[in-house]
Amino acid sequence: GYEWRDTLCNKKKNGDLIWELLSISPVKNNRGNITNFVGVKIDDTEQRMAEERLRKSEARFSGILNITGEAIISIDEKEEIIIFNRGAEVVFGYMMEDVIGKSIDILIPERFHSVHHNHIRKFADSDITAKRIGGRQYEISGLRKNGEEFPAEASISQLRENGGKIFTAVLRDITERKNLEKKLNGAQTLILHQDKMASIGQLAAGIAHEINNPIGFIMSNLDTLKKYVDKTVEFLNMQSKVIEELSSPTHPAEKDTDIILNSIEE
Repeated sequence: GYEWRDTLCNKKKNGDLIWELLSISPVKNNRGNITNFVGVKIDDTEQRMAEERLRKSEARFSGILNITGEAIISIDEKEEIIIFNRGAEVVFGYMMEDVIGKSIDILIPERFHSVHHNHIRKFADSDITAKRIGGRQYEISGLRKNGEEFPAEASISQLRENGGKIFTAVLRDITERKNLEKKLNGAQTLILHQDKMASIGQLAAGIAHEINNPIGFIMSNLDTLKKYVDKTVEFLNMQSKVIEELSSPTHPAEKDTDIILNSIEE
């Protein structure tokens, strides 16, 4: 007895399936009894197919969002999160339902909030549609649910939608890369230190060699000189004894003694 509306799948004469928006209303006589029904149909096939294509597109988009290991986050002009994929859940530790509709500030260390807001405003006012932030030139920091900060690099893009803008960031956690770089730097420092010590050792060996040569020469000459000194001391001792002996009254005449002494001295 009332109007009925729904969407039905119907079939054309040629067998093609179509979708129809159908409205059926009762027709009553003067006594209020239903005598007929009037149906109004509108071919909704194109709209239905467009909706189906949209659903498939959204499903593919959702699949792409969740299959990638990188964090994909979209915010609106109020900087509230509207997209948060599976990769973002893994990186930040939040579930999608925990962050949708909340400020992006929950994913950024507090000391960087004002810097981030200024960056987004400048980016929104520019004609640039996409840019990369972070990396080797400078880093950005993310904040996990457990309060842990981590280094990251990201690419950010802006898209106009319904008169507003949507900002999407594809973010990569580079903690492992930074740790590896630290280990490599440590290894390089150790190698440089070892090379430096080896160079110092070679230099010391060279210096020792250069010093040992003249020292060896000096020692050799000192040893030779010592032999001459020892013989000279021995000779002088002998001379003293001879002089003492010849000076004795029991020996030949003084004249003869002088001749002997002069010969010894010569």
